[in-house]
Amino acid sequence: MPAFQPEPLLQILHYSDIHLAVQGSMYKRWQASRMPLSFRQGLAGARRALLHEFIHLIRDLSSGDNDWKNHPIWLVDTGDGTTFGETDALREWDDWTRKFEQATPGAQLLRVYGNHDAWPQGHPLKMAHAPWQMDTQRDILRNTHFPQTWPTAPLSIPIPNTSCHIELCLVNTVDHRLWPNVFALGIAARDRDWTHFQKIPRPTPANDLADRARKNGAAVHRDLRIAAMHYPVADDATLGNPSLQKVLKNRKRFAKELRQHPIAQPLITHLLLAGHTHEVFPKLGQLPATATVACHAPLTNGQCQIVTGSLSQEALPRTALPAAANLHDKMMHSNPYQCTLLRFFIQANSPYELLMDRATIAADDSGIFSYLPTHHSPQGYTTPFERMKIVL
Repeated sequence: MPAFQPEPLLQILHYSDIHLAVQGSMYKRWQASRMPLSFRQGLAGARRALLHEFIHLIRDLSSGDNDWKNHPIWLVDTGDGTTFGETDALREWDDWTRKFEQATPGAQLLRVYGNHDAWPQGHPLKMAHAPWQMDTQRDILRNTHFPQTWPTAPLSIPIPNTSCHIELCLVNTVDHRLWPNVFALGIAARDRDWTHFQKIPRPTPANDLADRARKNGAAVHRDLRIAAMHYPVADDATLGNPSLQKVLKNRKRFAKELRQHPIAQPLITHLLLAGHTHEVFPKLGQLPATATVACHAPLTNGQCQIVTGSLSQEALPRTALPAAANLHDKMMHSNPYQCTLLRFFIQANSPYELLMDRATIAADDSGIFSYLPTHHSPQGYTTPFERMKIVL
């Protein structure tokens, strides 16, 4: 009997850390250049030519591929659209977001902001009255650019031949307080936890996600649920960063709530998308074969962490790699501008088993995007797609 061929269902193009900076930021960047190199990641501006190329990439993925042109594409932005949080840069980020969404008919876009977007028009330590200016910046972000409260109604698509869906929600992980933000520390707290309206309940983000899942029938249906946020939860996703930086402070508690919540069993989320670190995770060629063996602690088996690199931030000075560097390090070194493509398939003989293909699409200094290989063999580079099985 002929083998069943997986059928295309959904594409997710995940990007992050654009890092737009306005022209008046040159002095701020010069000041930042006086800091140690390990603390300067994220302090450069954006290469805007990459953003124009990104629009072409969106069009090619949705309309230039015959296998996918009649299937939905979701665009997911996990924050740090700006470098210093300037008003003009935030407006420009809004403009680029509209251009991305309008690049192809039917595209749907969700975005959440990052810690750099919460900066008060400059590095917090450079501001004379940073604590209250952090609050002012927070209110500008939430009143003007991100008025919704997360998680809102998710992006959702039905899985054929089942009563299930693929759903994607956003989670806010930015800490708006001065010192945590200075050290790039995030927190998974109830969105708008700084408000004092008694009519607003105070659940944790896991409660929010579980409640959303319950409203959508998670007690009955085996949905695939995806949560997108700025900070990664998995410990291994931040191994390359300074020990005091770039981590979600309460990630262990958050992960425990995600796997042990009584409302949505056995898992509230299955995939977690993030940015922030400017590092691809899992590394090229290391995507787990099945979600049940992901082992992305403190997450549990069945939960997989996916992190994408920076889409367009000007690359830091790069020294030569050692000759013994592995393929992943070589690809990341020579292709510093990155986004992640996730493709979901169904299998006709097993509707409760999904296949997810991951590819890293990146550009070198020429600014032209291409797929990165995942392995190298004597015969040359292999396919850019890695496949993971997800059983609902």
